[in-house]
Amino acid sequence: MQGKAPPRQTDRLSQGTRPRSGLVSWIRRGLMWTIAGLLTLALIGVIYQAIATQIYQRTYSPPGEMVDAGTHNLHINCLGEGSPTVILEAANLGMSAHWVRVQQQVAQATRVCAYDRAGLGWSERGPEPRDARQISSELHTLLKGADTDGPYVLAGHSYGGLYARMYAARYPEEVAGVVMVDSSHPEQFTRSPRHSTPRRNRWSPPLKNFVPPLKPTLRSAPQEAWVTNRSRSSVLVNSRPVGSKCKTSWPHSRLTASTA
Repeated sequence: MQGKAPPRQTDRLSQGTRPRSGLVSWIRRGLMWTIAGLLTLALIGVIYQAIATQIYQRTYSPPGEMVDAGTHNLHINCLGEGSPTVILEAANLGMSAHWVRVQQQVAQATRVCAYDRAGLGWSERGPEPRDARQISSELHTLLKGADTDGPYVLAGHSYGGLYARMYAARYPEEVAGVVMVDSSHPEQFTRSPRHSTPRRNRWSPPLKNFVPPLKPTLRSAPQEAWVTNRSRSSVLVNSRPVGSKCKTSWPHSRLTASTA
């Protein structure tokens, strides 16, 4: 039979294992407390966000109306009376509130509507892909649901100009005019010099999704338009086919207009 280990050898083994087991125990406790702390912070964040969202919705209610666009609700705010109706298309990641001063001035001459694209402002998130075809379809549904009759003058700022072009190309019979406010161009990156090409915002939809140009009828129809390059530019759009006339003031110094 194998004898027992001497007392001195047993003491040495126990002294060598105690520090190791103690270190492992402290690491386990530390990980557990760290995970518990992170879960607690996440729970506090969720509760805070829910309460803050309710307070925000009560404090900053939509100034316009919410319209069912099929899978989600979109916000549109219309002011003024008259025809044609001006539709304000905000820049990329912009919202209807960005047009407030322009909208107040245009409303003195005709009816003007500013809306929030899906996922922006007061509008709910919409289905993918978020390209110009999808957005123009949603705008068409929104205008019908809000009982906003045409003809429309589409005013697009920056990326909003691309959405305005797509809408005019798809629904030319509803469009009386298109106003480009420092608008983006579908080929602005491919046609720019190599060293001066700006980097595209990673949140911006690819410009290849804005290929359809304005139809020939939008380019060749009788029109009357002028732009004064001053601190407050005036634009007149006179569309003979639909008999509409709109004169308004814009706080932008560079505008171009093309009418149907």
